[in-house]
Amino acid sequence: MKEYRFYLLLALIYFLIFAIIYWPLFAKGISSTVAAFNYSGDVGADMWGLWWTQYAIFTLHTSPYSTNLLFYPVGAAGIPVAFFPIASLISAPFEIISLAFAYNIIFILGFVLSGVFMYMLAYYLIRNRYAAFIAGIIFAFAPQHIAHSFACLDWVTIEWIPLFVLLFLMMVKERKTKYAIFGAIAFI
Repeated sequence: MKEYRFYLLLALIYFLIFAIIYWPLFAKGISSTVAAFNYSGDVGADMWGLWWTQYAIFTLHTSPYSTNLLFYPVGAAGIPVAFFPIASLISAPFEIISLAFAYNIIFILGFVLSGVFMYMLAYYLIRNRYAAFIAGIIFAFAPQHIAHSFACLDWVTIEWIPLFVLLFLMMVKERKTKYAIFGAIAFI
């Protein structure tokens, strides 16, 4: 139980760093996305992808990777904006409030979890909490990550990379099937 409290505190610290960097998001509230402050990128397409994925799965009971809502009447297959299915499923309950709010939740989680998962990976490798914390900051708030966060949600949701590497290393070292299963989920 103590370890969970530590990771919650760690997530809170990374969230506070995020809040300092992206303070306009909190000033505007739930009606606007953080990317709207930069007026660039594919925010509209990403929001549509979040909405479409959960709508296709839960309402239409079909694959989110094809639709006749685009390029009617022919439709479109292999929709590029629906390539973040985990983010779409996580955002689904928040879409009740608003699609912009759901987008912002995924945006925030992308940075906070990037820091936490990189911390976990770095700590697993070097067993130094301070160095692991710095590694989490460097990975989560790298200039490349922040600069491209306005362009596309795919650039925001990089938190799965260190989680996959961590689970892969644990699978190789400990030879447990659960790490392979969770690693495959993180990879997807």
